[in-house]
Amino acid sequence: MNALQKLYMRRTYIVDRKFQLNVLVRSVSFVVFMLLVMSVTLFVPLIRAIQGEGLNRLDRSEKATTMLYMHEHFWPVALLCLVVATLGSIHISHRIAGPMVRVKRIMRSVIDGVFPKPLRTRDHDYMQDEVAVLNQLVQSVGTRIESLQDSCLQLQIDLARCSRAAGRTADNDLRTALDAATAQAELLREKLEYYTFEGRPTPTTAGTPPADNLDRTESRELQLQQ
Repeated sequence: MNALQKLYMRRTYIVDRKFQLNVLVRSVSFVVFMLLVMSVTLFVPLIRAIQGEGLNRLDRSEKATTMLYMHEHFWPVALLCLVVATLGSIHISHRIAGPMVRVKRIMRSVIDGVFPKPLRTRDHDYMQDEVAVLNQLVQSVGTRIESLQDSCLQLQIDLARCSRAAGRTADNDLRTALDAATAQAELLREKLEYYTFEGRPTPTTAGTPPADNLDRTESRELQLQQ
């Protein structure tokens, strides 16, 4: 078995059963309808002429011969049309369903909080423009989420510094306000850390109070500045 045969055997043409079977049924149904219309248009006049009273034996024999000839050649061609319609609908629907399956996988991934890498399609696939727009959308939203994560980290750094400075004062109102702001910043960080990026390491500072881990947070700040 050569490499081309192995590649053909590995290829799955039915990737979205519901969609592709729907396309197949509609395509084959349309072809069957057209074949029925053609058969009625071709055979009914001949049958009526053969059964009519106005033809002599010679004309009746010629029409009967014509009908037998058409009957012998029409149905094999009709069967060939059905085979071509079946294979063609599977092939075309595969070029649509393949990108659709991967697009739905990306959408589910984003819903689960993971921004995947850009989707790549094959050269012969349809929906190239739609996939490109989806990649731009995921990248744009991912960039904004990443910017919010960095801003939240910077906010925690600033609040931690303010908390340290306020610790040397006796202003209870200021301490209370800083504690509330720190708690809100921590809650925001936990919500933003729900989103991750495929192929990137997950932050390891989750769940640590920024005021007690300022050195670690400042270290990450230096990494962001680099």
